[in-house]
Amino acid sequence: MVPMQIKRFRLNRASLSDARWLQGALNENSRDFGTRFEMTADGRLVLSLP
Repeated sequence: MVPMQIKRFRLNRASLSDARWLQGALNENSRDFGTRFEMTADGRLVLSLP
């Protein structure tokens, strides 16, 4: 997935720090399911299954 933000009614890619925040929130909420989200070099989040 590509983290996005809406600013001034326009859709933009999220900053690296915001994408890392989203990754942490997703990982915290998906822990019970045994999954994790990894960030790629270009800032995308990829679901890693056990």
